[in-house]
Amino acid sequence: MITVSNEYRNQLNNLSLSPKSKIVVNGVEYLGNVLKTFPKIKHQSSSLIGCFPTKTIDFEIHNFNNDIDFINKEIEVYLGLYFDNKIEWVKQGIFIPQEENVETNITTRTINFKGVQDKTQFLNAKYETSLNWGIKHTGLEIVKDICTRLNLELANTIFPFSNYQFSQPNFKENITYRGVIAQLAEIGGAIAFFNNDGKLEIKKQTETNYVVERSRYSKISEEKSKTINTVVLGKDGIKDDIVYPVDLTENREEYKILDNGFVDLIRREIIGEVANNIIGFNYQPITLENFTDGFIFELNDVIKVKDRNNNEVRLVILDIERTSRIKSTIKCISQEETKTDYKIAGSIKDKVKVTELKIDHVNQKIESLVEKEEENSKKITKITQNLDGLTLQVSNTTKLEKEVEGGYDITIDKALERDAIEFVIKEDIEIFNNFYPSDFIFPSDDTFPRGNCWWNIL
Repeated sequence: MITVSNEYRNQLNNLSLSPKSKIVVNGVEYLGNVLKTFPKIKHQSSSLIGCFPTKTIDFEIHNFNNDIDFINKEIEVYLGLYFDNKIEWVKQGIFIPQEENVETNITTRTINFKGVQDKTQFLNAKYETSLNWGIKHTGLEIVKDICTRLNLELANTIFPFSNYQFSQPNFKENITYRGVIAQLAEIGGAIAFFNNDGKLEIKKQTETNYVVERSRYSKISEEKSKTINTVVLGKDGIKDDIVYPVDLTENREEYKILDNGFVDLIRREIIGEVANNIIGFNYQPITLENFTDGFIFELNDVIKVKDRNNNEVRLVILDIERTSRIKSTIKCISQEETKTDYKIAGSIKDKVKVTELKIDHVNQKIESLVEKEEENSKKITKITQNLDGLTLQVSNTTKLEKEVEGGYDITIDKALERDAIEFVIKEDIEIFNNFYPSDFIFPSDDTFPRGNCWWNIL
């Protein structure tokens, strides 16, 4: 939430507000005598987590002398309230119009700006990096590298996975700068956007303790509240999902992450950390119409709203549309439901059955893995495909362990009928002191004492 004075916040419950607007270009202010229409601002996220939405603005200005040219120039937009014989301005962002956003009417001497975007537009280029991926880099280093290359300012240096050391992410070849940051935000349970100061921000849900009174809006639409309790890491079109936690049997509310380059090759190792940033997220799809918002809210702000019954409901702001001088529409959008077959999904705890496909875009390699682990054995088949051809690896491991106390006979059951590679008898150190050669256990060329055990190479 944007910081304003207490006097400003007190004014928001006044239903006879006097809103004002201005733009600033190259240090020059353009007020109501130039602004023909009140700026209309849209900032709409498409998902609860892991998106990088563009903020846009529409407005029209007078161009009396036909001498105004704002193309490719930074436009600072301000909205504010007039009270106590003064105007308190609230910055709304920085926008850069391109030729396709501008319609000039020489006859009426006006310029119409439509769909002018914030700095997000500069991140739609193909991702390139100066980082040396012979070593690991933190999430912060990756984001800073992008900001340096594109001449952007970073609002916050602490965010989920900002200090995590990543090996080279498995990005698809055509990924954009925007896509990289969105994927990093996604695994951290956050979203990314350019804030009202025009700085790149990676932001999780932020509680504001702000309460909206019933008189501040005309209509509310509510759906059932949901809490995420399951995270799934998967690949689009491939059923090799990794799920966390595995022990839930019903009432799952999942969030599914697909084809994320940061975790694609390490899903099993990192899913716990990803889940820690997402599980527990509570959201309720809500829409407030004709809302007197006061221009102070940003995406992922969490506020409380008094509904028709004067109950306080929790609203995560994911959609802001300021369409008139003082009235807005704000929403917490509904999330698209995903479906996972938990019967065949793997987890960090459950390695009984694993079917996994690793597509390494960086090294141009595909690995398919089929693994089955039973009580005493593990079978693994791995096929690797690269530019040189196919490689098949098959392994079958049997491990038999047995603890015996107070007895002298050791029987190994469930053994496989095949030659063993090694046979080891380990003893407690104190007991081993009384463990000695006999008619059946004795030193030989193949059986000999080794530390606190008898070692036999077969």
